[in-house]
Amino acid sequence: RAVPIRLGQDQFEKIKANPFSFQDLFPLAPGRYNLSILWKNRMTKAFTSLEADLLIPEANAFWMSSPVLAYKVDRESRFRGQSKSFLFGNVQFVPTSRQVFQSGEILYLSYELVNIPQDVRGGGSVAYTILKEGVEVHRHTRPLQDAPNVLDIIEEFPLTGYSAATYELRIAVLGPDSTERLLSKTHFDITPLGALLR
Repeated sequence: RAVPIRLGQDQFEKIKANPFSFQDLFPLAPGRYNLSILWKNRMTKAFTSLEADLLIPEANAFWMSSPVLAYKVDRESRFRGQSKSFLFGNVQFVPTSRQVFQSGEILYLSYELVNIPQDVRGGGSVAYTILKEGVEVHRHTRPLQDAPNVLDIIEEFPLTGYSAATYELRIAVLGPDSTERLLSKTHFDITPLGALLR
């Protein structure tokens, strides 16, 4: 489908130096998909594109959504109760498109666990590990005792003292015996720049 975006000259002047965020929602049945997005300027004929593979798990599968990293959250979003991208309950996430942060900021993480097995809800946990060049710089765990079957998780990671580098964030769901049931990995960067365009 095509989504026209029209900006007046004043609007364009205000945003032209900043990254541009476009968000949308659409339903998908379980299965594997390929998403293709084409951005085209119909005036200059310039364009760019991106592609991504999507996996929608079966309804009864135990799974973890892709982690979302944000630099800001609105805990009392005016969009609560609506269908909106990056809205988790009442909390609206403002993600960073390139997963770049500044030292001293707070990194907000959100993801969803679906169809959590009974034994994991009874005595499992989630372990968070941050690595820099393969070396662990942070680790903590959260118990999943008495968790609901579907769980929206929000975690905060203060980045005070983090030097400019690329970091890996690992999220591991552990069973009662500490065996790994699910694992997700993502990366983020700490920039040496004093300011970021967002």
